Amino acid sequence: MIKKVPMRIVGASKKYTFTKVPAAKTPRSLRYTQAEADIKARESFNRIFDASEDTTFQGIKIKSIKHQAAKDLASRTGRKKWNKFLPKINQRKRDVIAGYAKTHKGKISLSGITKAKEKAFVKTLKTADKKQARIYKRTHEKFTGTSGKDPFKIYTKSSKPREVKRSVRGKVIFAQQKSDWGFDPLK
Repeated sequence: MIKKVPMRIVGASKKYTFTKVPAAKTPRSLRYTQAEADIKARESFNRIFDASEDTTFQGIKIKSIKHQAAKDLASRTGRKKWNKFLPKINQRKRDVIAGYAKTHKGKISLSGITKAKEKAFVKTLKTADKKQARIYKRTHEKFTGTSGKDPFKIYTKSSKPREVKRSVRGKVIFAQQKSDWGFDPLK
């Protein structure tokens, strides 16, 4: 907490001395080793991990159960953060837009306000997604030692059109069909 200093101090004062505090060091990112992650997982999911890692429980390896439990917990905590964060920030941004519209009455159209609200909501969604992904990654890393894939992110790859390999006879037939359809057979 910052305390106010009286403004009537003239010259050097023995009563009030100012010391410059050095900047605080930022904490390093948490990196869990596999052994630390196993200990954390055993503490949290101890009812499952009474046996060793290589044993099976109803046909499923304990290691895969641990990863699934960590994944589930990470998804739940990420979802909870997303649901808490979204309404707060959305309301804050809507209040800012409403305040701007009140002060500039008659200068802003209704469609302009609607567009601003939509833009603000999209921005809020993106920031909420980033926060959720960060929480998911940290939680998953805490219990497994590896950062898993984000379940809400869509991993896509652009597909290349497949080239059809035709014989010379097939190419001639295809060129004939194209010219019948009204296309240039040489392209």
